[in-house]
Amino acid sequence: MRARVAALVLVAAAWVGCGGGGDDETGATTSPATSDSGTPAAQPGKEAPAADEVHADPKPGGEVQGYTQPTTPEFDARRTGKTVVIRYRFPPAEGDEEEPWMLVTGIDPAGEDTSPLTLRTLLEGKTSGVIRQPLGIGDPPYELLVSAQAANGLRSQIVRIPLPE
Repeated sequence: MRARVAALVLVAAAWVGCGGGGDDETGATTSPATSDSGTPAAQPGKEAPAADEVHADPKPGGEVQGYTQPTTPEFDARRTGKTVVIRYRFPPAEGDEEEPWMLVTGIDPAGEDTSPLTLRTLLEGKTSGVIRQPLGIGDPPYELLVSAQAANGLRSQIVRIPLPE
C-alpha cells in the first residue's frame, strides 16, 4: 500500500511546475505537434492529421540517476464536444528502459486560475488503447498533457500540445 501511495504522490508531483509550455523541472523539453505555420504537422509516412485532431510521436526516455525513464507514447487526440478522445500506442521497450505502468493525461485550460483536470490510467500490460477525458472547467484554449509513469515512480517527459478549438 505504501508503494501505491508513494507512486500517486509522484504522479501528482509530475504536474507541478507544468504551467507554461517550456521545459519542465527535469530539463525535458516539450513540443507541440504543429508545423511552423501552426497547422497540424504531417508525420513521415503518414497523412497529416485532420484539422480537429493533433498528433505526437513517441519521445524516448532519458536517464535519471542511472535509471531510464519510460517513453512517452505516440498519440492522436480529438475534441468531441466537452470530451477529448485520446488514442495512444507505446513502442516496444528497448534495453533497460522502464515499462510504462500508468498513463497520465491532463487538460489544461487557459489562464492560471484553473488547474489541469488530470486522469491516471493503469495500463495493466496494454501498449495501446483509447481514453475519453472530459475537458473539465475553465475556458479555451486548452492544452493536452501526456506523460507515462513506470511502476518504480520514474515518469517520462511531459508532452504538451494545444487542442484545436
